[in-house]
Amino acid sequence: MNVLLERLETLRVGDAMCGRIVEIPEFKTMAEAAEILTQNRVSAAPVVDEQGRCIGILSTTDFAKCVAAINSPTSEEGERRPPEWTLATPLSYDEPVTTYMTSAVQTVEEATPLVTAARMMCAQHYHRLIVLDRSHRPVGIISTMDVVAALVNLADEAERFGGHE
Repeated sequence: MNVLLERLETLRVGDAMCGRIVEIPEFKTMAEAAEILTQNRVSAAPVVDEQGRCIGILSTTDFAKCVAAINSPTSEEGERRPPEWTLATPLSYDEPVTTYMTSAVQTVEEATPLVTAARMMCAQHYHRLIVLDRSHRPVGIISTMDVVAALVNLADEAERFGGHE
């Protein structure tokens, strides 16, 4: 078991992240962004400025918040919706993505320990973190599924090589 833990400590975000990155330019409309997400079969993508720097993230949750804002601020049971859902701007597909994106993006670097990234995700209930280079340009995304896959691969590796001491 110690061998498994020692190996886990060596894993970095760069070992598990998806390096195929889909970006949404800041000037794209919500309709264009929806098309980009759909065509690439992703649920989120970093929004980048003209220099390619990450300035936000747009996810299916952002679309859902906008749709929820159109409806009543209370549920059918009369309970208040979370404030972040009631303050969203009603969705307009002609508006730029910067109107609806999440600006407070949680990011990591490729060299960040995988366990550190996983703890960030757990603590804040994030489904993904954007991996940036030193110029704040996206180089990948690490998702909860990437973390799970890394753990499964680690367990398989331990079984194959008799990871017992």
